[in-house]
Amino acid sequence: MKFPHPPSADADAPQAQRGPSKSQVKRDMLALQQLGAQLIALPAHVVRQCSLPEDLRDAVLQAQRITAHGARKRQMLYVGKLLRSADADAVRAVIAAARQDDRASVARMHALERWRDALWPTTRHKPNFSTNTPAATRSSCANWCAEHAPRRERANPRG
Repeated sequence: MKFPHPPSADADAPQAQRGPSKSQVKRDMLALQQLGAQLIALPAHVVRQCSLPEDLRDAVLQAQRITAHGARKRQMLYVGKLLRSADADAVRAVIAAARQDDRASVARMHALERWRDALWPTTRHKPNFSTNTPAATRSSCANWCAEHAPRRERANPRG
């Protein structure tokens, strides 16, 4: 039986000399596409502020505006292609920084909500709040509680 293609000359060469396998190349491309999807999921103002190549930034911003499923999928593949020539570690750093900023803002919001809940039902927490928050004075806390008490009663009539 005759083979349709002659064996390649580098078939006997070790794997390190041949380069990555086709499967490894595909895994790398899929990882870059997932990185691109994470980049597209970031808010537009974060993408505009980060130091990405201009064509990659424009492609990400365009993908964020696309709503049609097929077009969005094509654009995500294009972003993955552009990421092959970009520094993936820098993009990972941008994503990690954005997530860290998001976690910090959520933690600040949760702290504010805890203070809000502590200030509404009673006035005994006001001095503690004004000592922990220098910009808040005792009178401003009292005014705020008096102003928002009717809204609290409408939201929760049972107390």
